[in-house]
Amino acid sequence: MSPPFAIVTGASRGIGWHIVEQLRTRGFAVAALARSAAELQALAAATGCIPVVVDVGDPLALKGVVQTLLSNHAACDLLVNNAGYGLRSAVEEIDLREFRRQLEVNLVAPILLSQLVLPGMRSRRRGTIVHVGSVAGHISTPLSGAYAATKFGLRAIADAQRIEVAPFGIRVVLVEPGPVSTAFAKVAEEHGAAVLADAHSPYHPTYQRLSAHLHSLHRSAWSAPDVAARVVEAALATRAPAVVPAYGWFLWVSLKARSMLPHVFDALVARRMGFGDLGQTSASGAPDQG
Repeated sequence: MSPPFAIVTGASRGIGWHIVEQLRTRGFAVAALARSAAELQALAAATGCIPVVVDVGDPLALKGVVQTLLSNHAACDLLVNNAGYGLRSAVEEIDLREFRRQLEVNLVAPILLSQLVLPGMRSRRRGTIVHVGSVAGHISTPLSGAYAATKFGLRAIADAQRIEVAPFGIRVVLVEPGPVSTAFAKVAEEHGAAVLADAHSPYHPTYQRLSAHLHSLHRSAWSAPDVAARVVEAALATRAPAVVPAYGWFLWVSLKARSMLPHVFDALVARRMGFGDLGQTSASGAPDQG
């Protein structure tokens, strides 16, 4: 009897790497998808997974490799949509080309992958799809609006899909981590580097405070192995909850405050990130000297 087969995206580092490790220890054959051939080879050497080099933001390439994988396996038992990245920028200054790419990676790819694996799952009347969302699917904070838009969207997809496929014996689970100790913040700043470094931006004072704010936020971050454990437990549980939170009490309180006292919440976030100072800047972005 062949082992259960899983596909994991964003597998070359952080949460994805640890998800692959845990699934392999549980007897899964795992196709690990990512862009970095070197990192995937290291993962394959450590775990015995199937390394698949592909950019999930390229729909044609993604479709081709997954169809090949499915032709070599009876069906996919578990899909983990983990790939995703952030983009730091005020909404006014979002690079629309970069935003469209982020949509492809964070939102379109999970939909496409679901479409590819669901026929096989449906024919066998079993299977699980896990979407790795974020607390940003509930709260959109300054300079992270683009990323939050993709995670709000993923939550909407998961909520609809969960009900749509349940009659076929297929489970859909959304895992929503808060801050995680990975390279996520570094990658997000790299993607927005040109915007963040623009001294003439009207948002420059807040961009300068961004690193300090992120450092404070990530002091309460979960570890990548802890989040990976939540993902795998949710995927393999007989009756896992539809939505699995992976954040601490502080973010839980923040979610409640956002829904019950939105104006107070906005004021606190604005003060924390320095948006109260923006009105004191001139049109050139330099502080007014009076």
